[in-house]
This record gives sequence, structure tokens and C-alpha cells, in this order.
Amino acid sequence: MKESRDKMLFLLALAVSVGVLVLDLIAPLGASIWILYALPLLFDHRRTRYAYFTVAICSIFMLVGFYYSNPGIPRQEQLLTRITGIGVGWILAIVLTQRNQAAEKLRKERLGLKREVEERTAALAASEERYKALFENSLDGIFLSDPTQARILSANPAACRLFDFTEANLPLARDTTVDTNDPNLSGFLEERKQKGKSFAELMHRRLNGSMFSGEVSSVIYRDREGQTRAVNVIRDTTERRQAEAALRKAHDELEARVQERTQDLLAANQALRASEDLYRTIFDTTGSATIIIEDDMTISLVNDEFERLLKYRKAEIEGRMKVGELVVPEDLQKIEEYHRMRRINPHDAPRNYTAHCVRADGEVREVHVAANIISGTRRSVASITDITEQRTAEELLRESEERYRIAIEHSNDGVSLIRGGKHVFVNQKLLHMFGHERDEDLLDKTILITVHPDDRERVSTINAARQDGAEVPARYEFRGVKKDGTSVDVEVSATRVSYRGEPFALAYLRDITERKQAENARRKIESELRESEKRFRDLAELLPEVVFEADLTGRMTYLNQQALETFGDSREDFERGVNVVEKVAPEDRDRARANIERIVRGEKSMGNEYSGVKKDGTLFPILVHATPVSDAGRVLGIRGIVVDMSERRRVEQQVTRLATAVEGLAEGVAMMSPEGVIEYANPSACRLIGYRHEEFVGQNIRSVGILERKKLDLICRSLREGRSWSGTTECRKKDGGNLTVELAMSPVKDTLGATIGYIAVERDVTEELKLEMQLRQAQKMEAIGTLAGGIAHDFNNLLAIIIGNTELAVDDIPPDSDLQKNLDQILKASKRGRDLVKQILTFSRKTARERKAVRLIPVVEETFRLLRSSLPTSIQMVSNLEAMTDVIAADATQIQQILMNLATNAAYAMRNEGGTLTVGLEEITFPPHVPLPDGEMRPGRYVKLTLSDTGTGMDEEVKKRIFDPFFTTKQAGQGTGMGLAVVYGIVKSHNGAITLDSEPGKGSTFNLFFPCIDGAGENRAVEDSGAAPSGRERILFVDDEEAVTEIATEMLSRLGYSVTARQNPSDALQEFTQTPDGFDLVITDQSMPQMTGVRLAEEMIKVRKDVPIILCTGYSEVVSPEKAKDIGIREFVMKPLLRKEMAETIRRVLKAKRG
Repeated sequence: MKESRDKMLFLLALAVSVGVLVLDLIAPLGASIWILYALPLLFDHRRTRYAYFTVAICSIFMLVGFYYSNPGIPRQEQLLTRITGIGVGWILAIVLTQRNQAAEKLRKERLGLKREVEERTAALAASEERYKALFENSLDGIFLSDPTQARILSANPAACRLFDFTEANLPLARDTTVDTNDPNLSGFLEERKQKGKSFAELMHRRLNGSMFSGEVSSVIYRDREGQTRAVNVIRDTTERRQAEAALRKAHDELEARVQERTQDLLAANQALRASEDLYRTIFDTTGSATIIIEDDMTISLVNDEFERLLKYRKAEIEGRMKVGELVVPEDLQKIEEYHRMRRINPHDAPRNYTAHCVRADGEVREVHVAANIISGTRRSVASITDITEQRTAEELLRESEERYRIAIEHSNDGVSLIRGGKHVFVNQKLLHMFGHERDEDLLDKTILITVHPDDRERVSTINAARQDGAEVPARYEFRGVKKDGTSVDVEVSATRVSYRGEPFALAYLRDITERKQAENARRKIESELRESEKRFRDLAELLPEVVFEADLTGRMTYLNQQALETFGDSREDFERGVNVVEKVAPEDRDRARANIERIVRGEKSMGNEYSGVKKDGTLFPILVHATPVSDAGRVLGIRGIVVDMSERRRVEQQVTRLATAVEGLAEGVAMMSPEGVIEYANPSACRLIGYRHEEFVGQNIRSVGILERKKLDLICRSLREGRSWSGTTECRKKDGGNLTVELAMSPVKDTLGATIGYIAVERDVTEELKLEMQLRQAQKMEAIGTLAGGIAHDFNNLLAIIIGNTELAVDDIPPDSDLQKNLDQILKASKRGRDLVKQILTFSRKTARERKAVRLIPVVEETFRLLRSSLPTSIQMVSNLEAMTDVIAADATQIQQILMNLATNAAYAMRNEGGTLTVGLEEITFPPHVPLPDGEMRPGRYVKLTLSDTGTGMDEEVKKRIFDPFFTTKQAGQGTGMGLAVVYGIVKSHNGAITLDSEPGKGSTFNLFFPCIDGAGENRAVEDSGAAPSGRERILFVDDEEAVTEIATEMLSRLGYSVTARQNPSDALQEFTQTPDGFDLVITDQSMPQMTGVRLAEEMIKVRKDVPIILCTGYSEVVSPEKAKDIGIREFVMKPLLRKEMAETIRRVLKAKRG
């Protein structure tokens, strides 16, 4: 609408101007028409507010035109002059009009920008003022510090008062207010370092050196420059009553400071207004940086302020530089886009925006740009304001607001800003105090929602009066209501503050529920103390001990009835005045006085013993416990108890004697409570089960687990029924080992017959039982040996007849005879029978073997070579012979027999699945006082022979009987049950030991221990398998068995010898006596009627000392190889002998005789 009106005025002014010009050309009017020249300008300039200025300029041009239009001048010149004047005036009016319009728009935009800046500045200042008010009025000490340099940056008045800071010393103050010796300091700093915040109660030091306890809440943050800062909120918790008084005083001072601060702010506002007027004058005079931008973004015009802003000269910019050359590359695209949009549709392009300009010296400045298109052109005008400092100020304001916000949010009190009875600000502490989580729960809501209904009217009245400026209490208490409905006691400290010219209430709320409870508890305690005092007096009269009170001089002020009876005094004696020291023997009185002085000084007394004095002078031991009697910290006297120790001394002596006896017992003794807790154990009890005294005492008998649960239940059942229990049981030691003990347990009862505990006495019988088992085993073995020896002689004679006849029959038949095979079987069976008898005799230790120094490694290797060909290929044989010393005193044949028996059993255990048979040899030393594998072993050096298999293994029942004679797990016909029994007998005969480790499915391991000896040892010689040697000597053969003599005669005759056989030893002796040189050799049996072989040999040696004699026996306990040699017998052999063995023995004896 305005644009249409402006066009109409423009056309009207143009028509009037043309009309005046035509009129002047037709009929020159001269100076009389100069006013008509001004009419178009007057019409045209109604469109602007600056018409008067334009009219004045145009009038000058009209005067010039009038002057040149003088009639004296030629008409053409006059016309030209007039037209020129009108044209110049018209052009100048248009230019000035456009300039004025652009200036008006620029002025409006400047006013808008200024208004926006003022609003932002006011908002930031208001925010800072609000938090600063909270900071300055906080009841807790708050200071900001640099934790990296331990430097305090600022502190609120409360902090200054708390640490004696002043404006003079505050810049020099260091952040060392916390006592470095406080044990909680390191944890506090570590938590703040890890989490960024921390809370603790620490000891603090003021500038004057005094200490106080305070709660401190510290938060770490970074300011806009990235520096680490700390907000510390400190509350003094020492002497709360003094702190409350100081707080009221601080509140008054704070109120005065607020009033003073308010006056300062009013003065600052006035100064700000004056400054604003001055700025407006300067701004109107100097203007802001302004430029005219052409369509191609060339800058065509700049003002002086723009020169000062970007430090370019006008000549360098106007018509030479484009806008894009003055902005940073990051803003170029934005500026070009706004420029393009402004020329398409000015309303779509932003009129106000920010950008970063580059000065001539390279400095980048942030500016605010207000740009608009010049109406009717494609040019635009831009007003530029440097806002770099403004941005910095905004950042500082935001940092300040954040600093105060952190301080308030981490205050130890709830903080609320109240207006019109509603919360307009609350911190997190206040939300949590009333059980809320979100600000929205309380903001813009009445403060009464957190007040108990009974207190709401009082709180509402006080708050309304405070905001009206009335005099109300600065501090009061009320009952609050949490979100869940529970009550909380609250203390309020509030003050009236002015914010943006409006009254507010600033309130600090503190939860005092615990303090209220403590006060109620104190009142209750005082009441109970009064009642307790009365009960004390009544109880003191009933106590069997002496109860007394005395003043500081020692004069007794109270004695109970027991005191009079104990010391023999009367009530009259007490009323006349008795000093407490007088009741102590003279030699103890100085010590008693010193102890009383220490008690009065507050030192603890654990009880002192003296000799008491009765009224009749009798001395008796007493124990005195005393404590000071005080009121409000002032000691008034002492109070104590006196115990007559006479009976206790006598009982203690008896208990000491009894305890000494129990401590020295070899049997273990333990005392238990009715619940089974071990209250006492003597050293023997702890030593038996391997516990230290402090480990054992205090535990429950069930939790220790030394007895099997079923056995313990049985014992406990007997004890609960009031009966004692005794018997032998297994006990588990601390290290997991077991021992057998004889245990006796009985209930212990008091004088009323009630069970007050249990006593247990235990004795270790493990070794006794082990010895009993060994004795029974030895007796069993001895009985078996006796039985074996009884039949060995006859059995060997029978085998001798069978073997001898078989060998003769083999010689009498052709080698290819069918009987040869049968005779070989008979001979093999006879040899097995002979070996079986040897095993029986070996087991029963009835045979004597010559032992020599033997190396075990060759024996083991030779035996393994023999076994490889006889064992299945599914059994792998491994040897690990690592012993450095393998020499023992042994019979190599018996050692080989051990290996054969053990290997045969192992092969049988692996017959189905196959496996590995491993033999090992190592040297081992058992030092003294070290448990040995067998009770009969002695400490020293041993060779350990180990043979293990991966077969079926054995269970516990089999392991118990594995060495018993005739016990076998093999099927009928596959074993005799003598293999391991013989092994056991051989090992024992070598003073060795054998142990077994086996579990079902995990194989078996036999460990054999043989004593080591010093020496090189002998390797076994390989037996020669050639023919039996023969001879032609004369032999006297003596045996009471006819069949034996016949077989021997035939056998020896076939070897070429001349044999004389006798069945009666007396006949043989008579014949030898008659012709002692008629025989080269005598062979005699040992067991014969009328005369033994040894007796016969002795008699023959008497006749002829050099006669060679061979003594044969199937079994004899009378003679041994050593005894036979002592008599003079050359060889001692066991029946039955094979022909070759007999022949070799004869040749050896005869050869020795000749040598």
C-alpha cells in the first residue's frame, strides 16, 4: 500500500515539474516562478522523514537556477540554465532520498541489534547475580582453587571467616587448609582424582594455626581455557552450638552485605545508564562500520568506522575488493548464499547473522552483520559490529554462572529461591532431602507441599511476612514431609533478597532429624540415669562384694552393708569418718594413695591388689576396682568395688596345680562347651592332631572334622543322655593323615546337676595297633613255617625218588621212544614240586642261603631278558635303572625269583588288555626321625626296586591279604598262592621291606627296599648246560630211606663211581672206622634215626680229619651252611638234587680236596 502511494506521489511531482518547465518556456515568468520549482521536491519528499533537509538543499539549487535565468541573458542560455538547475536538483534529491532511506533502515537495525545485545547482557548479568547471591550468602565456606598449584582463587565470606582469610592475604593463600596428617586425606584426594568429586570429614587448619573438624565436598571442573579448577564447600562441624550462634551473626552480616551490595548495584545501574547515553551519543556521531555492496559483491562504499574496524584504507577497498576477500574461507559460502538469496527475494535472506572477518594485519574478528537490499536497486547495505569482546564477555558470564551453579548444587544444605510462596530454584540436596528426583516435582509449586500439615500455616505466615519485609525469625524449624509420606525434621535459615527489583526469599534447609533424635535420646538417657542411680543404690546393698564411695580426701561417703560385714566396722564407725587408705595394710598405703591420684586424673585402673585390714587387725587379700565420680567434667571423688580374694587365692592354687598336671599329661585332654566349642586343649591334644593351640581352641568339634560324623553323632547322643563314652576310634589330623586313638568323653556338671560342658581324654594307639598287627602276622607266618618245615623233609625224599627214577628211566630208553615225552613231563612236574618246597621254606625262613655282595642291575637285566621271550607281545617292558649304587648283600637267585614272581603276577593282571611292565632302580636315603615305609626298617641308605604294571589293580580287601600264603585271585589251577608270600619272605630275610600301591583299574606298584652295602659286587655267572661230569672215586652214601639209597647207588654208578650204600648211620660209621682210607667221599643225609648227619660227620672227622663230606637235607632247623662248614663238612645241599647238580657238587668237593 505504501509502495503504491509513493509511486503516485512520484508521478504527481514529475507532472508538476514538467508543467512548470513548459510554462516557463512558453511565457518566461522570471524569478516569480522559483517557488514552482520547489513544488515537485515538496511533493516528492513527503515520502521521507528528512523532507526539510532535502528542501533546503533544493532551494539552493533553485536560487542558482533563478540567478542564471535573468532576463538579460539570452533565452536559450536562460532555458539551458533552468533545465540544468532543475535536473541537478532533481538528481540530488533522488540521491539524498535513497541515502536517507538506507540510513533510516540502518538506524532501526542498529537499535534492534543494541536491544538484543542489552537483553543478552541483562540475562547473563541476572544469572550471574543470582548465583553470586547464592554464593555470597551460603552458610558453608566455599572457595575456588587451582588444585595443580594448591592456590586459592576466590572464597566466599563464610570461607574467609572460617579460615581467617582477608582481602589482603587471600591472593597469597595456598590451598593447604586440610591437615596433611589426617588419615582420610589420601582417600579423599584419590576419590576426587578418580571420580571428579569427593566428600569427607577432615581436619582443617586456620591461618592462626588452630584446628577444627569440617565436612568438605569438592568438585573438579575445567574452565573455558581448559584449566583445572576445584569448587570446595566446607562446613564446620566442631561445636555445633557455637556454629549456630556464629551462623546467626554471619546472617546479620550477610544481610548488611546484601543491602550494601544492593546499593552498589543501583549505583552501577545508574552509571550504566549514563554510559549508555554517552555511547548512544558517540554511536550517533561516529556510527558503526557500514558498507555498500554491489551486485557482484564488490564493496563500493565504506565509512570511517569500517576503516578502523578492519584497518584497511578506503582507497584499498572501495571498488577494489569484494566481500569474500574480507571473510575467512569457512564463512565464504554462507556469505555468497545470503547475497544471492537477498537479490532473488530479500525476505528469504537473513538480515542478521555473524561472520569472521580478517583484518589487514591478519587478525580474525567475529562480527555481527545487519544487511538489507537497497530498495529499487541490486545493491545492498551492511552494518558491521565487532562482537569479539562481547563473545568473550558471554563466555566469562557463562563460566561464572557455571561456577556458582556447581557451588550451590554441591552444597551440604538444601537451597531454595522462593517467590510468591513457590520454589523458583532448588538444588539437588533439597530434592533428595524430600525424596524427589526431578526439579519439576518442586519448581513453580507451593513450598507447603514439603511441609507437614500441622506446620503449614506457621511456615506460610513466616514466608509471606518475610517477603513483605516484616521482621521474622531468620532461623526456625518445622516438620517436613517426604515424597513417600515419611516425616523429616528441618531447620531453615532464610533471608529476604532482591532480584531484578522483585523480592525473593533465599532459604537454606538442613535435615536435623538425627540431631532431634539425639536430643530425644539424651533426655531419655538422663531419665534413665536417674533411675539407674536408684537401682545402683539398691543393687549395691544386695551385692556380695564391698561397694564404696569416697570424696577427694579419701573419706568414705558411702558403704554398703557387705563392706561393714567384710571389714568388721559398724555403721557408727562409718559415720564418724573412715578414710579409704586406712582399710589397706601400712606397707600398701603409699601405693594406694598413688593409685587414687591416677584415678582422679582420669587414668584407667584395671584393678589393684592390696592387703586389707579388718577392724581387729586381721590381714586378708583384696582386689579393688575404682573409677572417678564426676559431674560436668569435674571430678568429685571415686567409686569402687572391693573383692575378698581369700577364697579365690585358695582355689587358684588348686587350679594351678591341677592345670600343671593336665598340661604335662602325655594323653590329650580337651574341654568343650555344651554346644561343642573347644574351650581348652592341653599341648598333647594339639600335638596329636597337628594343630597349633590358637587354631584348635575356639572351633566347634564338628567343624574341625577330626572324628567321623557317624561316630561323633553316636558319642554326642551318649553325652546328651548323661552317659560317658569310651572306645577306640579313627581320628583325622590337620594334614589329612589318620591315627587311631583311645577316646574317653564324659559330661561335666555343676552343683545342680546341669551339664556345663564335656571333657575328652585321648591316647594315640596307632603304633600299638600296628605292632599288634605285625605280631599277629609274624605269628601266622611262624605257624605256617612250622607246618611247612614239618612236611618238607618227607616231601623232598619223595621228590628225590621220583626225580632219580625218572632220570634213570630217561637214560634207559631210546631218545625216539614215545615214553620220552611222558618222562620229561614227570621230570618237569617234579622240578616244579621241588621249587614249590623251596618257596615254602624260603617264605618260612627255614632255608639258609649264602649272601654275597651282588649288583642288582645285572640281575634285573638278565631276568628281563628271560621274561621277554615268555611274556605276550601285548605287554611292553620298560626299565629305568638309574641307581648310582646297586650293591646289596643278597642271594642273586632269590632276587631273580622275586622278579620272576612279581613279573608273572603283573603279566596275569594285564592278560586281557595288555599294558606296560616297568622296573625301576634308585638309591634312597632315610635320615633319622623321618617316617619309614615299614616299621622294621632302620634309617640309612637303601636301594629301591620298583616294579609296576598298568593292569586291573587291587581293592583294599585283596591288598590286606596279598602276602598271605596260599591266597590267590587266580582261577583254580592257575596259581598256588605262594608267589607273593615267597617274595615277602625273601625280602624280610634280606632285612628289607616291601610296600604296595594299587587301586582298581589303575594298576599296581610294588616298592622293595634293600639296605645298601659298600663294595663292587658280583655279577651272576651263567650256568653251564653241558653233561653231568663223571669220576671213578669211592663213595660212601648214607640215607635211612631205602629207595633213596637205591636210586643214588644206581645214579652214581652210572657216572663211574664205586658206591657203598648204608641205611643205618651206625653201620656206616663202623665201616668207615674200619677202613677210613677206603673211601674218597662221604655223602650223608641229615635227618636219620639213631644219629643225625652232623653227628655222623663229626665222628668220621675224628677218625679222619681230611675226609670230604657232603651233607644233604630236605629240611633242618638244627644245621645251617655256616654251622656245617664250622664242623668240617665241605658242602651243604638241599634235597632233592638232580643228577647233574649232584655230579657237579661231587666234582667240586673232590677237586677242592686235591687242591
